[in-house]
Amino acid sequence: MVDLVLMLDTELAGHEAVIRTVNDCCCGIGGILTLTKDRIQQINPQTKVFLYGKELNPQTWAIARSDMLILGPEGKDAENIKLPVCFWFAGRNNTVDHANVTRLFAGETELSLVA
Repeated sequence: MVDLVLMLDTELAGHEAVIRTVNDCCCGIGGILTLTKDRIQQINPQTKVFLYGKELNPQTWAIARSDMLILGPEGKDAENIKLPVCFWFAGRNNTVDHANVTRLFAGETELSLVA
């Protein structure tokens, strides 16, 4: 899934200092966010990646934040995982380079990817 989103990003592999923001408005435990960041840094290790996510379930939100703290002890990504109290997005200039959205319907998963 991550590769499908990133294959449209032609600037990623060709430039040295690239900044990318990734948003997942239904992030769960943050797995897709983590995979996206890892894949972007595999393609271009000099890329700065900023992760943003929202999760409705407080327990799942806590797992996502703790995982982000383990992966990045400085806590920058963890601060950007929010409970959806209101509409929130604080990306670079309120824009996003890559968005991942996973919605659950009656036990079935429908995946929508926007690049």
